[in-house]
Amino acid sequence: MRSEELEYKVKYLEPLKEQILELDNKNSEFFVRVLAATGIVKKLPLPIKLFTTYFFALLYRYKRILRASTLSLAKDLSVIFNHLGDPLNELENYRDPELLEAAIDHTRYAYKLDGRVRDRVIASLTLLAEALSKLQRLLKYENINDVILLTQCFRATLLELLPMALPHSEYHRRAYYIGLLIKERNATSMEKAIEILRIALATLPSSTAQVVDQTLYFTIKLLSEPTKDVLRLLHCPLDSDLLKVMKNIGVVDRATAPDFNDKKYHFLQNLARSLNPEDPTILYGLSYIGRVLCRKKLCHECPFSLMCRVYL
Repeated sequence: MRSEELEYKVKYLEPLKEQILELDNKNSEFFVRVLAATGIVKKLPLPIKLFTTYFFALLYRYKRILRASTLSLAKDLSVIFNHLGDPLNELENYRDPELLEAAIDHTRYAYKLDGRVRDRVIASLTLLAEALSKLQRLLKYENINDVILLTQCFRATLLELLPMALPHSEYHRRAYYIGLLIKERNATSMEKAIEILRIALATLPSSTAQVVDQTLYFTIKLLSEPTKDVLRLLHCPLDSDLLKVMKNIGVVDRATAPDFNDKKYHFLQNLARSLNPEDPTILYGLSYIGRVLCRKKLCHECPFSLMCRVYL
């Protein structure tokens, strides 16, 4: 039944593929501009791209809770970078939870993160900064082909740090992903490296499927120069803007974001891959509609308005 449903949904979206590709281009251009406004650009070394895009993806995860626009979150991130220094040269500062917390307190929106949410955000960022700062010799690497070497070193360093960095309760929460990371020993190919990198990021306390997939989408698709063989390995980020549109046009029943172990997550990744095997992330182009057109109620500009349950 699931395979029949997948086949039906692919056929449903197939005639819309050209429009989805156009939206994917708009979406990519938008995020490249937003990231560039914070200093996150292609010329940065791969580990710094990973750290900075993960930071942005974390803030983006809480966009609705913070009631902030994407551009507002980018400005908050710029404030933090100005306060703590450019991560390229001052990554050590991001290892200090007190400095990081003080920097967050200077923002307009991110300061609203409190309690356990803030603790996990800070723990994730300090742990990631700690792991990447130990890989100083990799900080000069810019090429997408360096993902394999980065992943091998990052995995080993993270496994060394996790038992000391995470409280017992948090370690237990992430035990499944930590177990997978221990099991996956060799990043001998690009496919294996990206999968291990995905698992490694999932061990961080604030990580969700959306945060991890968005980080790799930013780092690899938007800020590197990946070949088709690399693009096909990425997962489509499933955020609330994308899922809202997919619900409105009848692809999913609920707009809640699934995590890695949810059947819905695997179904939607299979859908994205079946629609466009060369680059499954083109489906993320639909988030442009949710983020821009739906929010401003510009239904007359939406190419899918005649399929939309809300419009009709």
